[in-house]
Amino acid sequence: MAAHDNCSFDEIKEILVSQWGGVNRYNPQTLNLLESCLNAQLDENEYDLEVNLTILKLYQLNGNLYNKEVASRILLKCLMALPKPDIILAKSLIDQVHMSEDPVKLVLELSDLLEGCNFGKVWELLNTHKNLIDGIEGFVESIRDFICHVINITYQNISFQMLKLLLGGLSDEEVLQICLVQNWQVAKNGDMVHVYNHEATVKSRNIEEKIDFSNVQDILRSVA
Repeated sequence: MAAHDNCSFDEIKEILVSQWGGVNRYNPQTLNLLESCLNAQLDENEYDLEVNLTILKLYQLNGNLYNKEVASRILLKCLMALPKPDIILAKSLIDQVHMSEDPVKLVLELSDLLEGCNFGKVWELLNTHKNLIDGIEGFVESIRDFICHVINITYQNISFQMLKLLLGGLSDEEVLQICLVQNWQVAKNGDMVHVYNHEATVKSRNIEEKIDFSNVQDILRSVA
């Protein structure tokens, strides 16, 4: 067992920062430490996109070191960051030949469903493949946060039953708690929910995320 296996995310990141510099960032010998940092992210619900993209870049440069399980976990962590475009950056660093291999293929299917706002199918997939997100702290909660974000910019009013479906079949009490947190008003008869649209001008169901491509370019340069 390596000395850093029992370290926290912050401790591992501190070690990485002290070692990174120039070409050393892409030294294959750092891969174990990087993967330990990913494991700490999974356990502690932390997130470091730069570390995760560096892992994928190392896999790209050293095909014999590629680990499909690790790649799929990185993609899942990127999905937790939606609506940020992190998943696009991660996919760009995975060779096409690996896209059709499970579990990466399954995660990409999940990504397509989320990006297409097909949330009923999202929950069906997760219920069918429960092991896909085993050990990923906070995954379901992050996906629900993204769904709430989409609802906020899409709906003015939504039926309570439809809301339950979109949120993954939660109990009435759980949905009511989410409504409270989101500042959504439930009708007295309980049938409808009025969504306080925080982007007041957005009334269309066409969802458009604005991506700051200057930020994307900065990240891509860091792993180029």
